[in-house]
Amino acid sequence: MSKLFAMLLLSLLFGLLACSKVKSEKELLADIQALEKEEKVADAIKLVETFIRHYPESKDTPNFTSKLADLYILAHKDYHHAIDIHNDVIKKYPGSKLEVRSQFMIGYIYANELNELENARVAYEEFLNKFPDDELAASVKWEIENLGVDISQIPIAVDGQSTPEKANGTSKK
Repeated sequence: MSKLFAMLLLSLLFGLLACSKVKSEKELLADIQALEKEEKVADAIKLVETFIRHYPESKDTPNFTSKLADLYILAHKDYHHAIDIHNDVIKKYPGSKLEVRSQFMIGYIYANELNELENARVAYEEFLNKFPDDELAASVKWEIENLGVDISQIPIAVDGQSTPEKANGTSKK
C-alpha cells in the first residue's frame, strides 16, 4: 500500500511540475509588453519577477530589474521596495547606466516621495562621489541645495538668471 501511495505522490509531483512550466524568454517578453500596453501594472510585476528569476542571464534582465522598481511605485506606491530594488541594481550592475540611474532614483525617492531628507542627502552625495562627471550631477547638486525647500520658494531661472522676485510674483518692472 505504501508503494502505491509513493507512486501516486510521485505522479502527482510530475504532473504539477509539467503544469507549472515557465514560458520561454520570448513568450514572457511578449506577455510583459502586452500587459504594459493594457496598463495592467500589477500583472506585469508578476511576469517581470518571473522573467528575472528564470532568465537571470538574459540581456533584458538588467533593464527589467530597473523597471521593476518603477512598476512597484506605479502600482503600489511601494517606495521602500523600489529603493531595495534600486540597491540591487547598483550591486548587480556596477559601472552601467542603470547603476547611475538607480543611485539618482534612490535620492529622488527619499527626497520627493518619502520626505526623508537626510537619507536623500546621503544618497545624492554618494551619487556625486561615484559619478561627479555624469550629466545628472548638476541636477543632483540642485536637489541637494533645495532639499526641504517648498517648490513655491525655489527661484525660477529666467534668461539663465535665478530671480526670487519672479518666483514669488513680485517682479519689478
